[in-house]
This record gives sequence, C-alpha cells and structure tokens, in this order.
Amino acid sequence: MAHAETASAVASVGEVSLKITRGDDRPWGEKWLTILHCLDALRETYSGDARTLGNVEIGDTDVTPNGARVTIEVNWATPQATKVDALDLAEDCVKSWRAFFVRFAIAEP
Repeated sequence: MAHAETASAVASVGEVSLKITRGDDRPWGEKWLTILHCLDALRETYSGDARTLGNVEIGDTDVTPNGARVTIEVNWATPQATKVDALDLAEDCVKSWRAFFVRFAIAEP
C-alpha cells in the first residue's frame, strides 16, 4: 500500500538578469525580393500556368483555362470602397516603389 509523503525542493541561482536586444536587422532588400517573387507568382496565376490561387482572401475570382483574374476590395469597411484588379494593384505598387528608389538614388537590390 502506497502512502502520500511530502516532497520539497530547493533551488539556488546566481544573480538574475535580463537583457533586451534588438533583433537582427533584416535587410530591406530581402523584403523587396520577396515582393517581386510574389508579383511573379501573381503574374503566373494570371497567365494560366499556375495550378492554384493559394490561400488568399479575395473579393471575386474568375478562373478560366487562360488564367485567373482576382478582384480585391480596397477600403472595404468604408462607403468609399472600390474594387481593383489584384495584378493591376500589385504592378502599380511596385512601379511606385521603383519611382521612389530613383527619386532618392537608392539602388534596387
């Protein structure tokens, strides 16, 4: 027959300290290359070469043998909501960033 017994433990540590540091600086160029990769994937989807649209939240999708068209809603929670083509929006964003690079003499990675 087993009997309940009291157990105790004692731990001893040296001086307790905490140091907070910034994370590794991720080069912005890495994020830029990711953006360009995603734009290429979207272009591939539109061309009809892609097998799937992936896991995206979208407004409307039109998938045909010639490719897909994706419409997203901008400012969906406001009365000024507008629908735009996803590829057009992505292309415009990249074009805008490239103009920023040129304006401020930043070399594109």
